[in-house]
Amino acid sequence: MEGHSVFCLLAFAFSWGWWGIRFAPLWGAGLGFGHPIDRAALGPLDVQIGMFGPLVAALVMRLGVSREGLNGVPGPVSPLESICRGLTAVGEEYGWRGYLLPRLLPGGEIRATLIGGVVWAVWHLPLLVSGLSFPGQPLSCTAR
Repeated sequence: MEGHSVFCLLAFAFSWGWWGIRFAPLWGAGLGFGHPIDRAALGPLDVQIGMFGPLVAALVMRLGVSREGLNGVPGPVSPLESICRGLTAVGEEYGWRGYLLPRLLPGGEIRATLIGGVVWAVWHLPLLVSGLSFPGQPLSCTAR
């Protein structure tokens, strides 16, 4: 399995594992589809901690798997630049753009963008299905 595939599996495992633990008791029947989680039932970090899954996965890959370290971080987004973009976004920015994107770019920019976009979208599913991405607008498959 290629390194970027292992990275994606780790990012999903860290984020979805956390969100599953925190959201499952609030979903009840139907796994939350069309029934958003009550934001008042969530703690201040219930969503945010999961946002760091891609960062944790990138650090595991850089420090433990590839052993490339953190010096000379390749890619369009460095950890410092990510921090400037926002604390909760740093987990995503460093993971998706600082780790995954540079590894997909050798296959071409369009291909890298499409693959990265699909992975990013699927990674957000727990938040979308839980009604946390767009408060007040529950996920619905029916026309209004």
